Amino acid sequence: MPVIMRPDDADGIAEREAEYNQLKLALHLAQTDRSRYVEEMEIEVSKMKCALILLLRTIDDLEKERTELIESISALDSKPNRSKDQRTCEDLANLAENKDWLDQQIALEKSKHVEYDAKAS
Repeated sequence: MPVIMRPDDADGIAEREAEYNQLKLALHLAQTDRSRYVEEMEIEVSKMKCALILLLRTIDDLEKERTELIESISALDSKPNRSKDQRTCEDLANLAENKDWLDQQIALEKSKHVEYDAKAS
């Protein structure tokens, strides 16, 4: 049996076709927006990965530097170095005492020369 179209059915079909076309366009726009968003997010994730790699390298470099500094401090604070520093301090104290004694001897010799010069005149 053939389908007879009534005028109100034609309006309904036209409305459904218009709604279908609107939904089809909305779907296309949503898919376009989604693919653009996915692309932007992939770029951002890539940038973040690069930044993370740089941060990890910096952290690694700083940890190596920290280890070297700790080793240097340990070496400087070692018992042999402390003993050497103690001897150096003692040597400096002795040199200072010797300097003071030599300054006194020089002053004494100068006064003797002044005395001899006074007697010779």
